[in-house]
Amino acid sequence: MSVISTQNITYRLIANDEQLDVFKDEDLQISNNVTGVFDVGVLPSDFTRQITLPGTKKNNAFFEHVYDISIDNPFLFATNIKVPCYIDFNGVYLINGYLQLNKVKISDGKSISSYEVTIYGTLSSFARTANNTFLTGLDNLSKYNHTASYDNIVASWTGSLFNGDIVYPMADYGNAWTFNNNRDLTGINSNEGAMNTMDFKPAIRIKAVWDAIFEYAGFTYSSSFLDQDWVQDIYMIANNSLKYPEFAEVDLESYGLAKWGAISGSGMTDLNLANNTITQLPWYSVLSDPQGFVGQNGSYRVDIDTKLDGVLNLSVNVSASINNLPGTWELHYWQTGSAPGSSYTTLTNFSNFFQETAKSRSGGIDYTYDLSTQFYTSTLSPGYYYFGLRQNKYYTSTAPKVTLDPGSNPKSFIDIQKVRQGADGRIM
Repeated sequence: MSVISTQNITYRLIANDEQLDVFKDEDLQISNNVTGVFDVGVLPSDFTRQITLPGTKKNNAFFEHVYDISIDNPFLFATNIKVPCYIDFNGVYLINGYLQLNKVKISDGKSISSYEVTIYGTLSSFARTANNTFLTGLDNLSKYNHTASYDNIVASWTGSLFNGDIVYPMADYGNAWTFNNNRDLTGINSNEGAMNTMDFKPAIRIKAVWDAIFEYAGFTYSSSFLDQDWVQDIYMIANNSLKYPEFAEVDLESYGLAKWGAISGSGMTDLNLANNTITQLPWYSVLSDPQGFVGQNGSYRVDIDTKLDGVLNLSVNVSASINNLPGTWELHYWQTGSAPGSSYTTLTNFSNFFQETAKSRSGGIDYTYDLSTQFYTSTLSPGYYYFGLRQNKYYTSTAPKVTLDPGSNPKSFIDIQKVRQGADGRIM
């Protein structure tokens, strides 16, 4: 059987040593059972009661001051504040309780009519706050904000970043890191395939998170377990569901990613790649561009000083009376309004493939190759860029005829897969 207060047995609600006004006709269930009433001096840990308080002058002053209720918008207030309180039940009081504001009710759109609050025991208070709060809501963790940079990553490895509370582990979050073991693979131990700032996510010491939760909830604790040295070496990744770390101003999961290629007709297919000549790729068909980086006429936007990683897919026909194949291939890139030629990447895989093929064949050739390779650009400054190809014959004899996307079959495309410096200098 439960015990409920009535109008014959009144109660007083004291919060922050100030008695609040209550509705005279509201019943309050003091305990779920009779024995709970006799636990004098301790508000049960499972004690949770929701009551409504009138919008009197005294209550208005209390809640405006404690919960920072906005005058212009009373629905905005500090939701995580817990005020020590107790209930005086006709001379018998229960202490170690807390009061928390849930809702403000307005009458006639002008004045506050009532406040909905919850009174609960100490354990219920902590459980409620912890259960309703995410790590992103812990404002006291903002002291760990820092700039994403190579220097901070390296400093974390020696415990020099926030006294070791933040560490950047070398981990794979979906990039399938490898070490290059032959000439066809570019691993993280090479300049082209090296890891960048955006490939590292910060890990935070769990004790730092634990302390922040208690501080946010307004509690303290003592624990010999958490004081052990080995606990200091336990960390958690703040976000393990994404490939890259999260920043407020940019989504690195799709930042700069774009794929575009040829379409049939309009001069995009059956394109002649003249020997030792830079041919701009006239590709205007956008296949994927989640953040709008592909501009007019197949140009690509660069917002920051960065290198790009990508994949180039070519369908190319080579025709020659003798076995003279293209010997070298280059991918060129230049800003709109600038002359092509100075910035390029040698497509080593394509060059090696055709040189080896030339060595193993003899006689005439007329064959279409479907090729794909990774590429890595040099550092590009902000602006819009065009891309182009240059191929050069392997032998000194007559150059072969090289046709891109022959037979009006648009298979070729360029796919930007990573903006390497996308995270550099951003606030973590």
